Amino acid sequence: MVDLDTLRFCQYLAKIAYSYIAALSPPNLFVRDGTPVIGQYEAKIVRFIKRKYKPSEDDLSILDYVGGESASMRYEPSQYLHDIGHAVLTVGKRSLLAVFIRLFGNIGGSPIYICVIGHRDG
Repeated sequence: MVDLDTLRFCQYLAKIAYSYIAALSPPNLFVRDGTPVIGQYEAKIVRFIKRKYKPSEDDLSILDYVGGESASMRYEPSQYLHDIGHAVLTVGKRSLLAVFIRLFGNIGGSPIYICVIGHRDG
């Protein structure tokens, strides 16, 4: 059995998600007070991506940025090796810029991971 380093796996997913959004919106990407801003969304996830963790260190705050569908959810195989997309989700009065990632979707049964790039209130 292989041990999965959840923290680094979440960092990996966050890097993919941020790169995807940054590639889609170069004219809307700028830095304010050291935090990248994409459109109206502060990319708070960058702080997590850049951090260098010690081998035994854990950080539960990653769960504010990276999550996924229930383990009981099963999806049909995709025609693509990997799937990626984005959407703005509304939770209460907060808007979240989210990226959806499915690795090895062509196998079937693989989960969909959700990375929140940033949020705005209002």
